[in-house]
Amino acid sequence: MKRLVLALSSSLALGLPASAATRLMMLPIGALTDTSAVASQGSATRDSPRNASDARLHNNLGADLQIKGRFDEAIVEYQKAIRLNPDSADVHYNLGVALQIKGRLDQAMVAFQTAIKLRPGDVDAHYNLGVSLQGSNRLDEAMASFQAVIRLEPNDINAHYNLGAAFQAKGRLDEAIAEYQTTNRLKPNDAFAHSRLGTAFAAKGRWDGAMTEYQTAVTLDPNDAYAHYNLGTVLSAQNRMDEAIAEYKLALGLDPQYVNAHNNLGLALSAKGRWSEAITVLQAAIKLDPKDADTHSSLGVALSEKGRLNEAIAEFQKAVRIAPKDAGNHANLGFAWYKKGRCKEAIAECKEAIRLDRSNVTAHYNLGLAVARSTAK
Repeated sequence: MKRLVLALSSSLALGLPASAATRLMMLPIGALTDTSAVASQGSATRDSPRNASDARLHNNLGADLQIKGRFDEAIVEYQKAIRLNPDSADVHYNLGVALQIKGRLDQAMVAFQTAIKLRPGDVDAHYNLGVSLQGSNRLDEAMASFQAVIRLEPNDINAHYNLGAAFQAKGRLDEAIAEYQTTNRLKPNDAFAHSRLGTAFAAKGRWDGAMTEYQTAVTLDPNDAYAHYNLGTVLSAQNRMDEAIAEYKLALGLDPQYVNAHNNLGLALSAKGRWSEAITVLQAAIKLDPKDADTHSSLGVALSEKGRLNEAIAEFQKAVRIAPKDAGNHANLGFAWYKKGRCKEAIAECKEAIRLDRSNVTAHYNLGLAVARSTAK
């Protein structure tokens, strides 16, 4: 049977927080206010007042372009500003933000690191360096950046949240829980943060804590499909299937394309013996994600229970083709062949399941059934 899947955010990092996305440094230009002056730099030296003013103009033009969503042009202007004034932490920071938005994370890191070198106490530069590192799966370095933010600004919500996400990705669940709890203390009405704390509790097997957090999340935001789905997973884990089914249906009402919600609803319906409904739901899941071996296997189980063995075998075969090293898929296919009376095929599949996983009790049992029937003929 398919595993229950806890939903996590699509990315560990929140991405650019609102403060970083809008915090672009517009630099004072002084007496030089005509932006056309950037086109005529003459013979000014890098350190001359005129060059400093021109650098500010390029920076401010870049910020204006960035606000308008013209990031590539903004990057060019920031680079011009840096060539004229390489010691401006603000311009390096602005360049890093634009590069980060464009997904050029390695270059963004360099820009943020330069900004930090020039201005070590820049909270936003430390934070966004952490986001870029996290987006590149350099989690230990990302954690160091978020910890630097927290030292500078202990109540930075985004830093606590993303530090928790990095801890969770590293399997350091107790530390993740502590960071998420701090996030929720600082911002108690954030439904998503409560959901994320719930996933950490669930990963620890602390179902009561997970339940509390998910219930808080759906109370704060009844239209959050993610929270309803995760509440359903905890209810399923506690064998409270009727309640789980209700939550999965709420999630699907809010997001009909939610593949995991279809999958887990199908499993919950199967657990209740509601095979016809399970078949319909699992077929819908396969339409959304035809390459999920577990869903094909779960559909095969439901079809088998309804006596639709040819269809069940077809689903198990699809599961085996997609995930040939999954012993459970071979064991399920073997049992379906056994039910069809095709003991040779059943024995072959059960033996393959045992070869892949000698501890698979179901495969050993099914092999015994098939061998006994074949020798009785």
